[in-house]
Amino acid sequence: PVSIIGSFLFIYALGGSINMISLFAFIITLGIIVDDAIVVGENIHHKRQQGLPPLRAYIEGVREMAAPVFVAVATNVIAFIPLLFVPGSTGRFFAIMPAVVIAVFVVSLLESLFVLPAHLAYKKNGGSTSILSRMNWLPNKCDRLLERFILGFFSPLLRKIIQHRYLTTVVALAVLIVAYAYWDAGWINFSFRPKIQTDRVDAEIVLPYGSSFDDVRRIAKIIEPAGTRTVEQNGARDSLVVLITDPGK
Repeated sequence: PVSIIGSFLFIYALGGSINMISLFAFIITLGIIVDDAIVVGENIHHKRQQGLPPLRAYIEGVREMAAPVFVAVATNVIAFIPLLFVPGSTGRFFAIMPAVVIAVFVVSLLESLFVLPAHLAYKKNGGSTSILSRMNWLPNKCDRLLERFILGFFSPLLRKIIQHRYLTTVVALAVLIVAYAYWDAGWINFSFRPKIQTDRVDAEIVLPYGSSFDDVRRIAKIIEPAGTRTVEQNGARDSLVVLITDPGK
């Protein structure tokens, strides 16, 4: 929330607004900005488990993760920069999307390296009896279950995978080949522009330069019955409101 709300300042400076395109841009960034916070927060938590004091754990954790997080965010920013230079009306229409994405990434980088670690470095006073403190049993229970899963299943499995790394690589390549064969055999259809159902039918006829107006009207009279037959074949003759033929436009 901090990263998204902080990006509103950039949106105002860029003259943008909250619309369908900017909301879609926010959705694109959700998974990435969460990953940045998780990486930094987990490393600080790891330092705390090693026995370092809160402030020292904050400094060491951020120092180790600053470069990877910066590179990850910079890579995503660079990937969206070309969308700012798309020409024409399409570029103007979608220009707000890369601007919002880049703004969220920048705010997320600052938040994950400075604001979040400062919160994690804060040492709580013991003996709190507030309602929120009493509700900590659920997160603590989930944390214990997750740690039990990591130590009892995931870590041993990961060690075996690393020990048999060549076999793991062969299995991964085999799965990739099977997936490609599954698509190549035609079991998965591919369409760059999928057909979308619509209640509108448009037809545009382009005649050679210099065609007479009589030719245009003659072809238009051929198109009109074809459009009517299309509507009737789909069982929607009663829904035909108007049929417009505009030669010369």
